[in-house]
Amino acid sequence: MKKLSMADFQLKGNSYYNFGNGLKVNNDRLTNELVIEFLKVNPERIKLFSKYPGNWKDLVGITPKSKILNSLTKWFK
Repeated sequence: MKKLSMADFQLKGNSYYNFGNGLKVNNDRLTNELVIEFLKVNPERIKLFSKYPGNWKDLVGITPKSKILNSLTKWFK
């Protein structure tokens, strides 16, 4: 996996967001590892970010249904 810099994700505005367990984060305290875990809980949260890497779904572990279907089709041929 590609190592990301702290600037790969950026929250909209510079407000504090509750990332759970009482952890409040803004762009100054944001890490990629924290964002990835945050998005794993609910990928729809990507809407809170104004900047993110193009491969964020891969980083979070989201596999598009088409990829799953293609691999199943190959398996059963």
